[in-house]
Amino acid sequence: MALRKKSGKDEVKVATAAAETAVVEKTHAQAPTLTKFAAALSDVENALEPVEFGTLPIVKANLGELHLEDEPLGKEIVVSIVSFNDRFAVSPNDNDAPNNLCKFSFDGEVCTDGTLVRDHLETLREEGWNKAAVKKYLDVIAILGNAEEETEEIGNIVVLSLSPQSVKAFTRYRLGVSVRIGNGELDPDQAKRVIVQAKNKTFGTNKFTCMAFKLAD
Repeated sequence: MALRKKSGKDEVKVATAAAETAVVEKTHAQAPTLTKFAAALSDVENALEPVEFGTLPIVKANLGELHLEDEPLGKEIVVSIVSFNDRFAVSPNDNDAPNNLCKFSFDGEVCTDGTLVRDHLETLREEGWNKAAVKKYLDVIAILGNAEEETEEIGNIVVLSLSPQSVKAFTRYRLGVSVRIGNGELDPDQAKRVIVQAKNKTFGTNKFTCMAFKLAD
């Protein structure tokens, strides 16, 4: 049987198909490989069991400074992080509410007294606390390495009590050092030595102090 001679149109179709195949192959070959970075400090997340309130001295940010209980530490301290864990507060979210209406949970599901978080939240709203809410805090257990003000707690274990705004700052710190660790610029253990600073913030008409974090030298 005689073979049909390719027409000019056939040759154009073949050439076009070959060109498209080459483009696809080149595109696949040049596609960048995305690197997935491990979250920094993951090895110390929940490394220790949550500590009962009052077991360790607490560091908080207030009035433009960091305070260890009632002792001022200045605007900046250096710590080495040992462990950290979530803490959720289920409260009326109202300054006029009694303190005993606030309950805490370490998993966001069950309060420390056995009450379900959702049940306590519902109860508060039924009692007329319309602003009742669940807010995420963070307890960071760390060794206090240095402080602007003199303190006898240098070298001892403390708990940094992070407000929701401070939690966001801590998350930003983790993201930043995660990229540096993933790029080989930083050893994972270096990320545990942190400078903690007191920063004044304004949200609407509210002024408050929260914590900021950066890598220590």
